[in-house]
Amino acid sequence: MNPDRLRKLLRLMRDRLVRMQKTIEWVGTSGAPDEASVIIRNLLVHVVAYEDDPSDLSESALDDLRDRVSAIETAAMKFSSLSKTYSSQGKSVSVTDLILDDCGVLRNYISGMLIGIVHGSEDHRLPPQPPEQSKGPRFAVVEGKLDLAAGDPLDPERNDIARLKSLLPILRVHVSEAVFLFGRNQAHARVFRSLATYESAISGELLTLDYNLIAAAGTFLANAETAALRPVEDRLVPSFEDEESAALRTILDLHGPFLLSTEVGRSYLADAASYDRTREEDAEFKSASLDLAEAISSEGIATERTESFLAEAAGNISEGTHPARASISGVDAIRNVSAVMVLGALALHPAAVSTGAAWIAAILVAEGVKRSLVGQEAANVVRDALDDPKQRRNLAKLNRFVSRYEENLRRIAGNQREFKFIHDWLDWIASNSADEN
Repeated sequence: MNPDRLRKLLRLMRDRLVRMQKTIEWVGTSGAPDEASVIIRNLLVHVVAYEDDPSDLSESALDDLRDRVSAIETAAMKFSSLSKTYSSQGKSVSVTDLILDDCGVLRNYISGMLIGIVHGSEDHRLPPQPPEQSKGPRFAVVEGKLDLAAGDPLDPERNDIARLKSLLPILRVHVSEAVFLFGRNQAHARVFRSLATYESAISGELLTLDYNLIAAAGTFLANAETAALRPVEDRLVPSFEDEESAALRTILDLHGPFLLSTEVGRSYLADAASYDRTREEDAEFKSASLDLAEAISSEGIATERTESFLAEAAGNISEGTHPARASISGVDAIRNVSAVMVLGALALHPAAVSTGAAWIAAILVAEGVKRSLVGQEAANVVRDALDDPKQRRNLAKLNRFVSRYEENLRRIAGNQREFKFIHDWLDWIASNSADEN
């Protein structure tokens, strides 16, 4: 590895150790803090020395640094005096948890240096920046399978909570009634499926509902209605009964003001208004997305509800009276599930885990990719998943899937900036898989 890269990792390690030292000093009691402080000071001496001359670093030297980090963890967990807590973003966090999290970060820095030393100056072997989920429905890897993840909690300052509270019970009553009406004979199967998706999306506590999912489900439902009402000669299915039509129209009329009471809803409409793909680009993306959704279903790498949602999201791209809204839902869903799919596949690549453990661990515990894992070391989360035979088998399926459907994933990525991570990681996986064979 380039000496400047090693120095950068060592500098980051030094800064983290200084922060840990200040945390220990804040506790200000005897016992564990003194023991941990001595280990941290000794480790700092070694890190600063290597920073001055990275050429002295070797695999055995890095093993020694790792052992010293483990000694800090042992000291942190051995004494109750480090259980002292303070408030951070509304949560109580213990000093022990902070130290353990910092030790996890140190271990990742050490692993990154080890990769650089083993692979020398071949920088192309280093993993790219881990992909992140952005706006739209979120996904996770639960028991080794792709699944829908919880949305972010609502911010009362940016969302009309009072309006949401007044509309949600009414919306739920009408959705429940419509599910019953359209479920009697299921003459309109697509409408019934979309109603079931919408009913599931609005189930749960108001403040923790996934409003990205609700936005998408509302678009699916509106498109299903439009398709059912489209005049077709020799129609094989009956028209809506009056009560079915009334129930469906009421839901869609309520959906608009309900969603616009949220920051997510307003952002969703703004994104749709600025959507600028051509018809040809949409058609190609839709074709590739439908193929991906079908492959995910046939390979059994996702839960049933995720398979169903992805099939709807892909099938609705550029459909309905507001095609841009449907396309935004599809693009967001496919982008985010692709990011999570790649992260899940990378759990079996030690080199990727060393630099992206926090991102991989986040999707394994169904958290947003930027949320911290307080009290847990990210690398241990990944290790525990791999130690579970069921999860490891499913993660292996994800890994094989990403390689097997590489061409399809590249079709989805195309030359779009927001999907560039797919090309980067597929190149890295292919290169490292070739090296391992």
